[in-house]
Amino acid sequence: EIQKSLVQKSQPAPPTRQQHNTIQHQHNQHPYILSSFSFHFTTMQCEISGELIATSTDEAVVTPSGHVCLKHLLLTKLTENGGVDPFVTDTSSLPLTEDQLVTLATSGGGGGGKSSSSSSQRVVPPRPTHNSIPGLLQTFRSEYDAVALELFDTRQALEETRRELSQALYQNDAALRVVARMALERDQARAQLQEWNAANHSGGGGNSNDAAHKKRKLDDTATATDDKEESSSSSLMVNDIPPADFESLQAAWKQLQPHRKAWQKQAQTKSTAPTTALAKFSTQAWHATTCKGLTALQSQERHGPPVVADISHDDKKWIVTAGKDKTLCVYDPSQQQVVATLDTTDKVTCVDLYGSYVAAALTNGTVQVWDIRNNNNNNAAPPLAVGTISPDDDDNNKIVSLDLHPNGRHLVVTVAMGRVILIRINTNDDDSSNTSLQVVSVFQPPSTTAYTAGRLHPDGLVHVAATPEGTLQLWDFNSKTLAATFQDGSSTTEIVDVQVSPNGYHIASVHADSTVRVWDMRKQKCLAVLNQKNDNDNNQPQHLSDVTSVTFDPAGKYVAYSGLGGVNVVTVKEWNAIAAALSSSDKKTAWSGVVWTTHNGLVLHGAKQRQVGFFQQEES
Repeated sequence: EIQKSLVQKSQPAPPTRQQHNTIQHQHNQHPYILSSFSFHFTTMQCEISGELIATSTDEAVVTPSGHVCLKHLLLTKLTENGGVDPFVTDTSSLPLTEDQLVTLATSGGGGGGKSSSSSSQRVVPPRPTHNSIPGLLQTFRSEYDAVALELFDTRQALEETRRELSQALYQNDAALRVVARMALERDQARAQLQEWNAANHSGGGGNSNDAAHKKRKLDDTATATDDKEESSSSSLMVNDIPPADFESLQAAWKQLQPHRKAWQKQAQTKSTAPTTALAKFSTQAWHATTCKGLTALQSQERHGPPVVADISHDDKKWIVTAGKDKTLCVYDPSQQQVVATLDTTDKVTCVDLYGSYVAAALTNGTVQVWDIRNNNNNNAAPPLAVGTISPDDDDNNKIVSLDLHPNGRHLVVTVAMGRVILIRINTNDDDSSNTSLQVVSVFQPPSTTAYTAGRLHPDGLVHVAATPEGTLQLWDFNSKTLAATFQDGSSTTEIVDVQVSPNGYHIASVHADSTVRVWDMRKQKCLAVLNQKNDNDNNQPQHLSDVTSVTFDPAGKYVAYSGLGGVNVVTVKEWNAIAAALSSSDKKTAWSGVVWTTHNGLVLHGAKQRQVGFFQQEES
């Protein structure tokens, strides 16, 4: 109300010159009169622009004619109209200078008419709602409600952000699991692709090369037809076995299982202490003297008694030897005579004898099989077939092991290039001369490796292959996979020979450093290391050098290994016990092969001697 009245009073009729001079005189005489009321004029409006003087940053002044306005606007007007008071409208213009202006103070403090704008701040009057206690309480309540609502909204936003963050973390974790699973599937797919490429390459090369090898067999034997060659080539399978052959392997296993324990028990009753049973050493020779040295030796008794139907010679305990003179001699120790002499096309690397068949692997990578069921007075039937076993023309196609299967219809060979090959013996019951060999399956590991030795399990469904790194790979023909790999971390030396015990529980491997390791097939670990040079135990057998062969006795109670000058025999499961340390008459003879038979004792052969050594029981 005061402000409105002051504004109305500040806009009277323009004063005359006399009134102007009077106001100016009063101001000069009493300047405090206007300055004391400066607070009341701070809410007035500028008469030039209408702007609220209290909110302006410029100084407010009063003209001698009584008009209130902003200083800078008034000075601008004076500049425009030549220094004449713009509020005087009579004909006689009233001059006005800056010195005649009275400055209004914006605070209650006095001071003269010309106070600085920075000396104090203009005071804004409070709102009408803030002029009473109920109004202030209402304002505080509104502000509190606004703060509470804002806090509630903030908390809701925080919870929503937490949920979004939790969901994002869960999605990230799920994405990581998906990526890991996809990476694993990718690696498995790559491994399968590499395996398939290797198998496809070997299979594709094997077909053409096998056909070429079959053609060479036709030229040598003239006993097969072109149709048989094509069927043989097309039936070759990699890491798999044809159904008919697989059924034959399983049938033999089922027939062997009931008789295996009985045969083992019978062998144990006949087993005697090696010190008594192997006391006598003797030698015999039946190979030619022109080319001394034997390259392979095997006993028919190693396979146990044949229980599969139509396998003849089940009462024989023959042994077969291969000489450097390219001949095989089948020897009957009971009659002490050679019952068959077979000629080979090349030197023999390994040989086997089972039932009515004699099989030999040659240094040129071929296998020859003879049927001696009709043998009479050293006249054996002609060879059934001669063929190249390796599917490729690889330089490293040496055959390191050969085993006739207990079913009497297959043989398994181990090739140095890293393959296990299953060969079928195709026979004709009506015409025994119409017989041939056929490669039906090739097993090879996923990674490239080489094999140095091998041996078929007595049950016929597991094959053990040895590597140059000192590991043993077990192929399971039942599942058609590489079932296990044995390795002793203390040795990575090459394995030169491997044998499986007759009961099928233990494996013995001979390494290039002349040590012998015995493995447990069930526990898949190394049980003992024999023939170590650092053995200080007096109960250990004497150390043998140049050990290259190992064998088990028919009962599976002893393991024997041959070397320079003799044979050491150790008791199974009592590795520190001395069973026998046998020395031959010639201490410098290196016995490169040894087999153990029930009737013949230990039979040995040397790489430089044509004689065969026997450790037998003394005659009473």
